Amino acid sequence: MPSTMRSEAWESQQSSNERRRRGSDQLRVKATRREDYHRQTGMREVNDALPGNDWECVEELTEREQEVLRLSARWLTGEEIAVALHVELCTVRKHQEHIREKLGVRRMAAAVEVARRLGIIE
Repeated sequence: MPSTMRSEAWESQQSSNERRRRGSDQLRVKATRREDYHRQTGMREVNDALPGNDWECVEELTEREQEVLRLSARWLTGEEIAVALHVELCTVRKHQEHIREKLGVRRMAAAVEVARRLGIIE
């Protein structure tokens, strides 16, 4: 192989690696923005969820709901949670619905924060 072809192949490989690196950086930024957004909206809702911090009125979560909540706390999407637990997405959504109802919030981000304050998750 002539040296010009080798250098072109090498440059092509380098530019491909650079594009891949930039893509992963962009995904990391998107994940961070999503986490920041959920934290902000969740905190507002947590303060309204249980007036006077009356945590005794919270129903106990099932083991599976706690598992879904722990995975949600790691900022996994519903699809990712479904794959991790080997269940359908609709099952994960139903668990999340029950979690939100039991904790008295509208968003999973708020449910995660309430669960942290209650000591259900770390």
